Amino acid sequence: MIKIDSYKSVIFLQILKGIELLIPILSIPMIIQAFGLNIYGMITLFLSVSSYLIMLGDWGVNINVVKELSQSQNKKYKWLVLFFEIQSLKIVYSLGVLILFLSISFFYNVELYLTFCCWLWVFFTVLQCRWYFQAFSRLPEFVMVSIISKIPFVIYIFVFLDKSSSLNTYFTYLALSVGVSCCYSVCVIIKETPNKCFKKLRFSINISKACLALLFQGWFLVSSRLISNAVNPVILMIIKLSYGLEVVGLIGVFQKIASGIIALLTPIIEVTYPKMAKLYKVDKSQASVFFNKVHLLIFSIVILLIITCYYLGEHLLKLLGVTHTHDIVVLLTLYMSVCFFGVASSLFVNLMVINGSTKKIVKVSLISSISAVFFMFVVGAVELGYFYVVFSLLIPSFFSYVMFYYLERTQVD
Repeated sequence: MIKIDSYKSVIFLQILKGIELLIPILSIPMIIQAFGLNIYGMITLFLSVSSYLIMLGDWGVNINVVKELSQSQNKKYKWLVLFFEIQSLKIVYSLGVLILFLSISFFYNVELYLTFCCWLWVFFTVLQCRWYFQAFSRLPEFVMVSIISKIPFVIYIFVFLDKSSSLNTYFTYLALSVGVSCCYSVCVIIKETPNKCFKKLRFSINISKACLALLFQGWFLVSSRLISNAVNPVILMIIKLSYGLEVVGLIGVFQKIASGIIALLTPIIEVTYPKMAKLYKVDKSQASVFFNKVHLLIFSIVILLIITCYYLGEHLLKLLGVTHTHDIVVLLTLYMSVCFFGVASSLFVNLMVINGSTKKIVKVSLISSISAVFFMFVVGAVELGYFYVVFSLLIPSFFSYVMFYYLERTQVD
């Protein structure tokens, strides 16, 4: 069963997450008022593409490292070697992203400073060591630091941001807010590592077998994420071409609200994942029971949130400064179902990582993503109503959830 300590950790982490997520949600009307819905649509496109690059930089390593550390917490030298190897690979990847950003800046006449700030945001996010805090059940500490690091960004948004503000300043504060939490996580790992481990450490250009194994396992995860996460930028581009940047901005607001809810639900997965990994190693049947209870808990919470969104959606959109009608509230409510499909699919992915079935994840992502892009092309070509646009955004997560559920049931049987 889910222990009381787990509930306490989840609730405390959700409170911290709620505070952290209020920042981007409450900043939406400020940004729209200062830059306009068109520029907000452009920011949404950038963040979508950057999230794709961040996900690629993760390479599925983080989730596998959490599993390894939670099952062997006493092997400190082993994970110290992994830490240096993983961070080194991520730095090399980030330098490649910098070259990509500079090329885009050159060809599209984008300011170098703005390009550099955008790259810093990606760089710091990729190098964050959130996995360390998750594996050792210390996520609330990391989230607290993340909240504190956003204070300058919050002050800028709510006090200084106006129509005369530039995007350069906005992205400078955005990058710095991530940089502080990144530096903190790295410093904590170095500080808490025994000196004898550092003395044994030998720097080499060769990658250890343990790291190679993580990279191999991560390939299946990153392949599935490359496929599934490519869908959102493609769909947003189709929406931009067919309906304009204003609709992209509206979808961006929907996605911001949904991502806020998903982030409030992910502590359930983040807290229970290390526990589920330990339990699976000892007793698979107990791990299955534990998994079903977590699944049911997520479903119950999302149903309550969807009902709440339907009745209070109008007030929420008004608070965010978005022009709304009853139809838009209905569309928002429909889109909120992505919260359950997305979080539940993540839960299934974690279970498949634990039991070594990561190869199946790629097939699921490929089928759901192809279906979503095909449907959106049809919607964009015929220029159907907004209902079909929102429905096409739900297809990847819905298909993924159904197929993951089927695979999990088949495995149990």
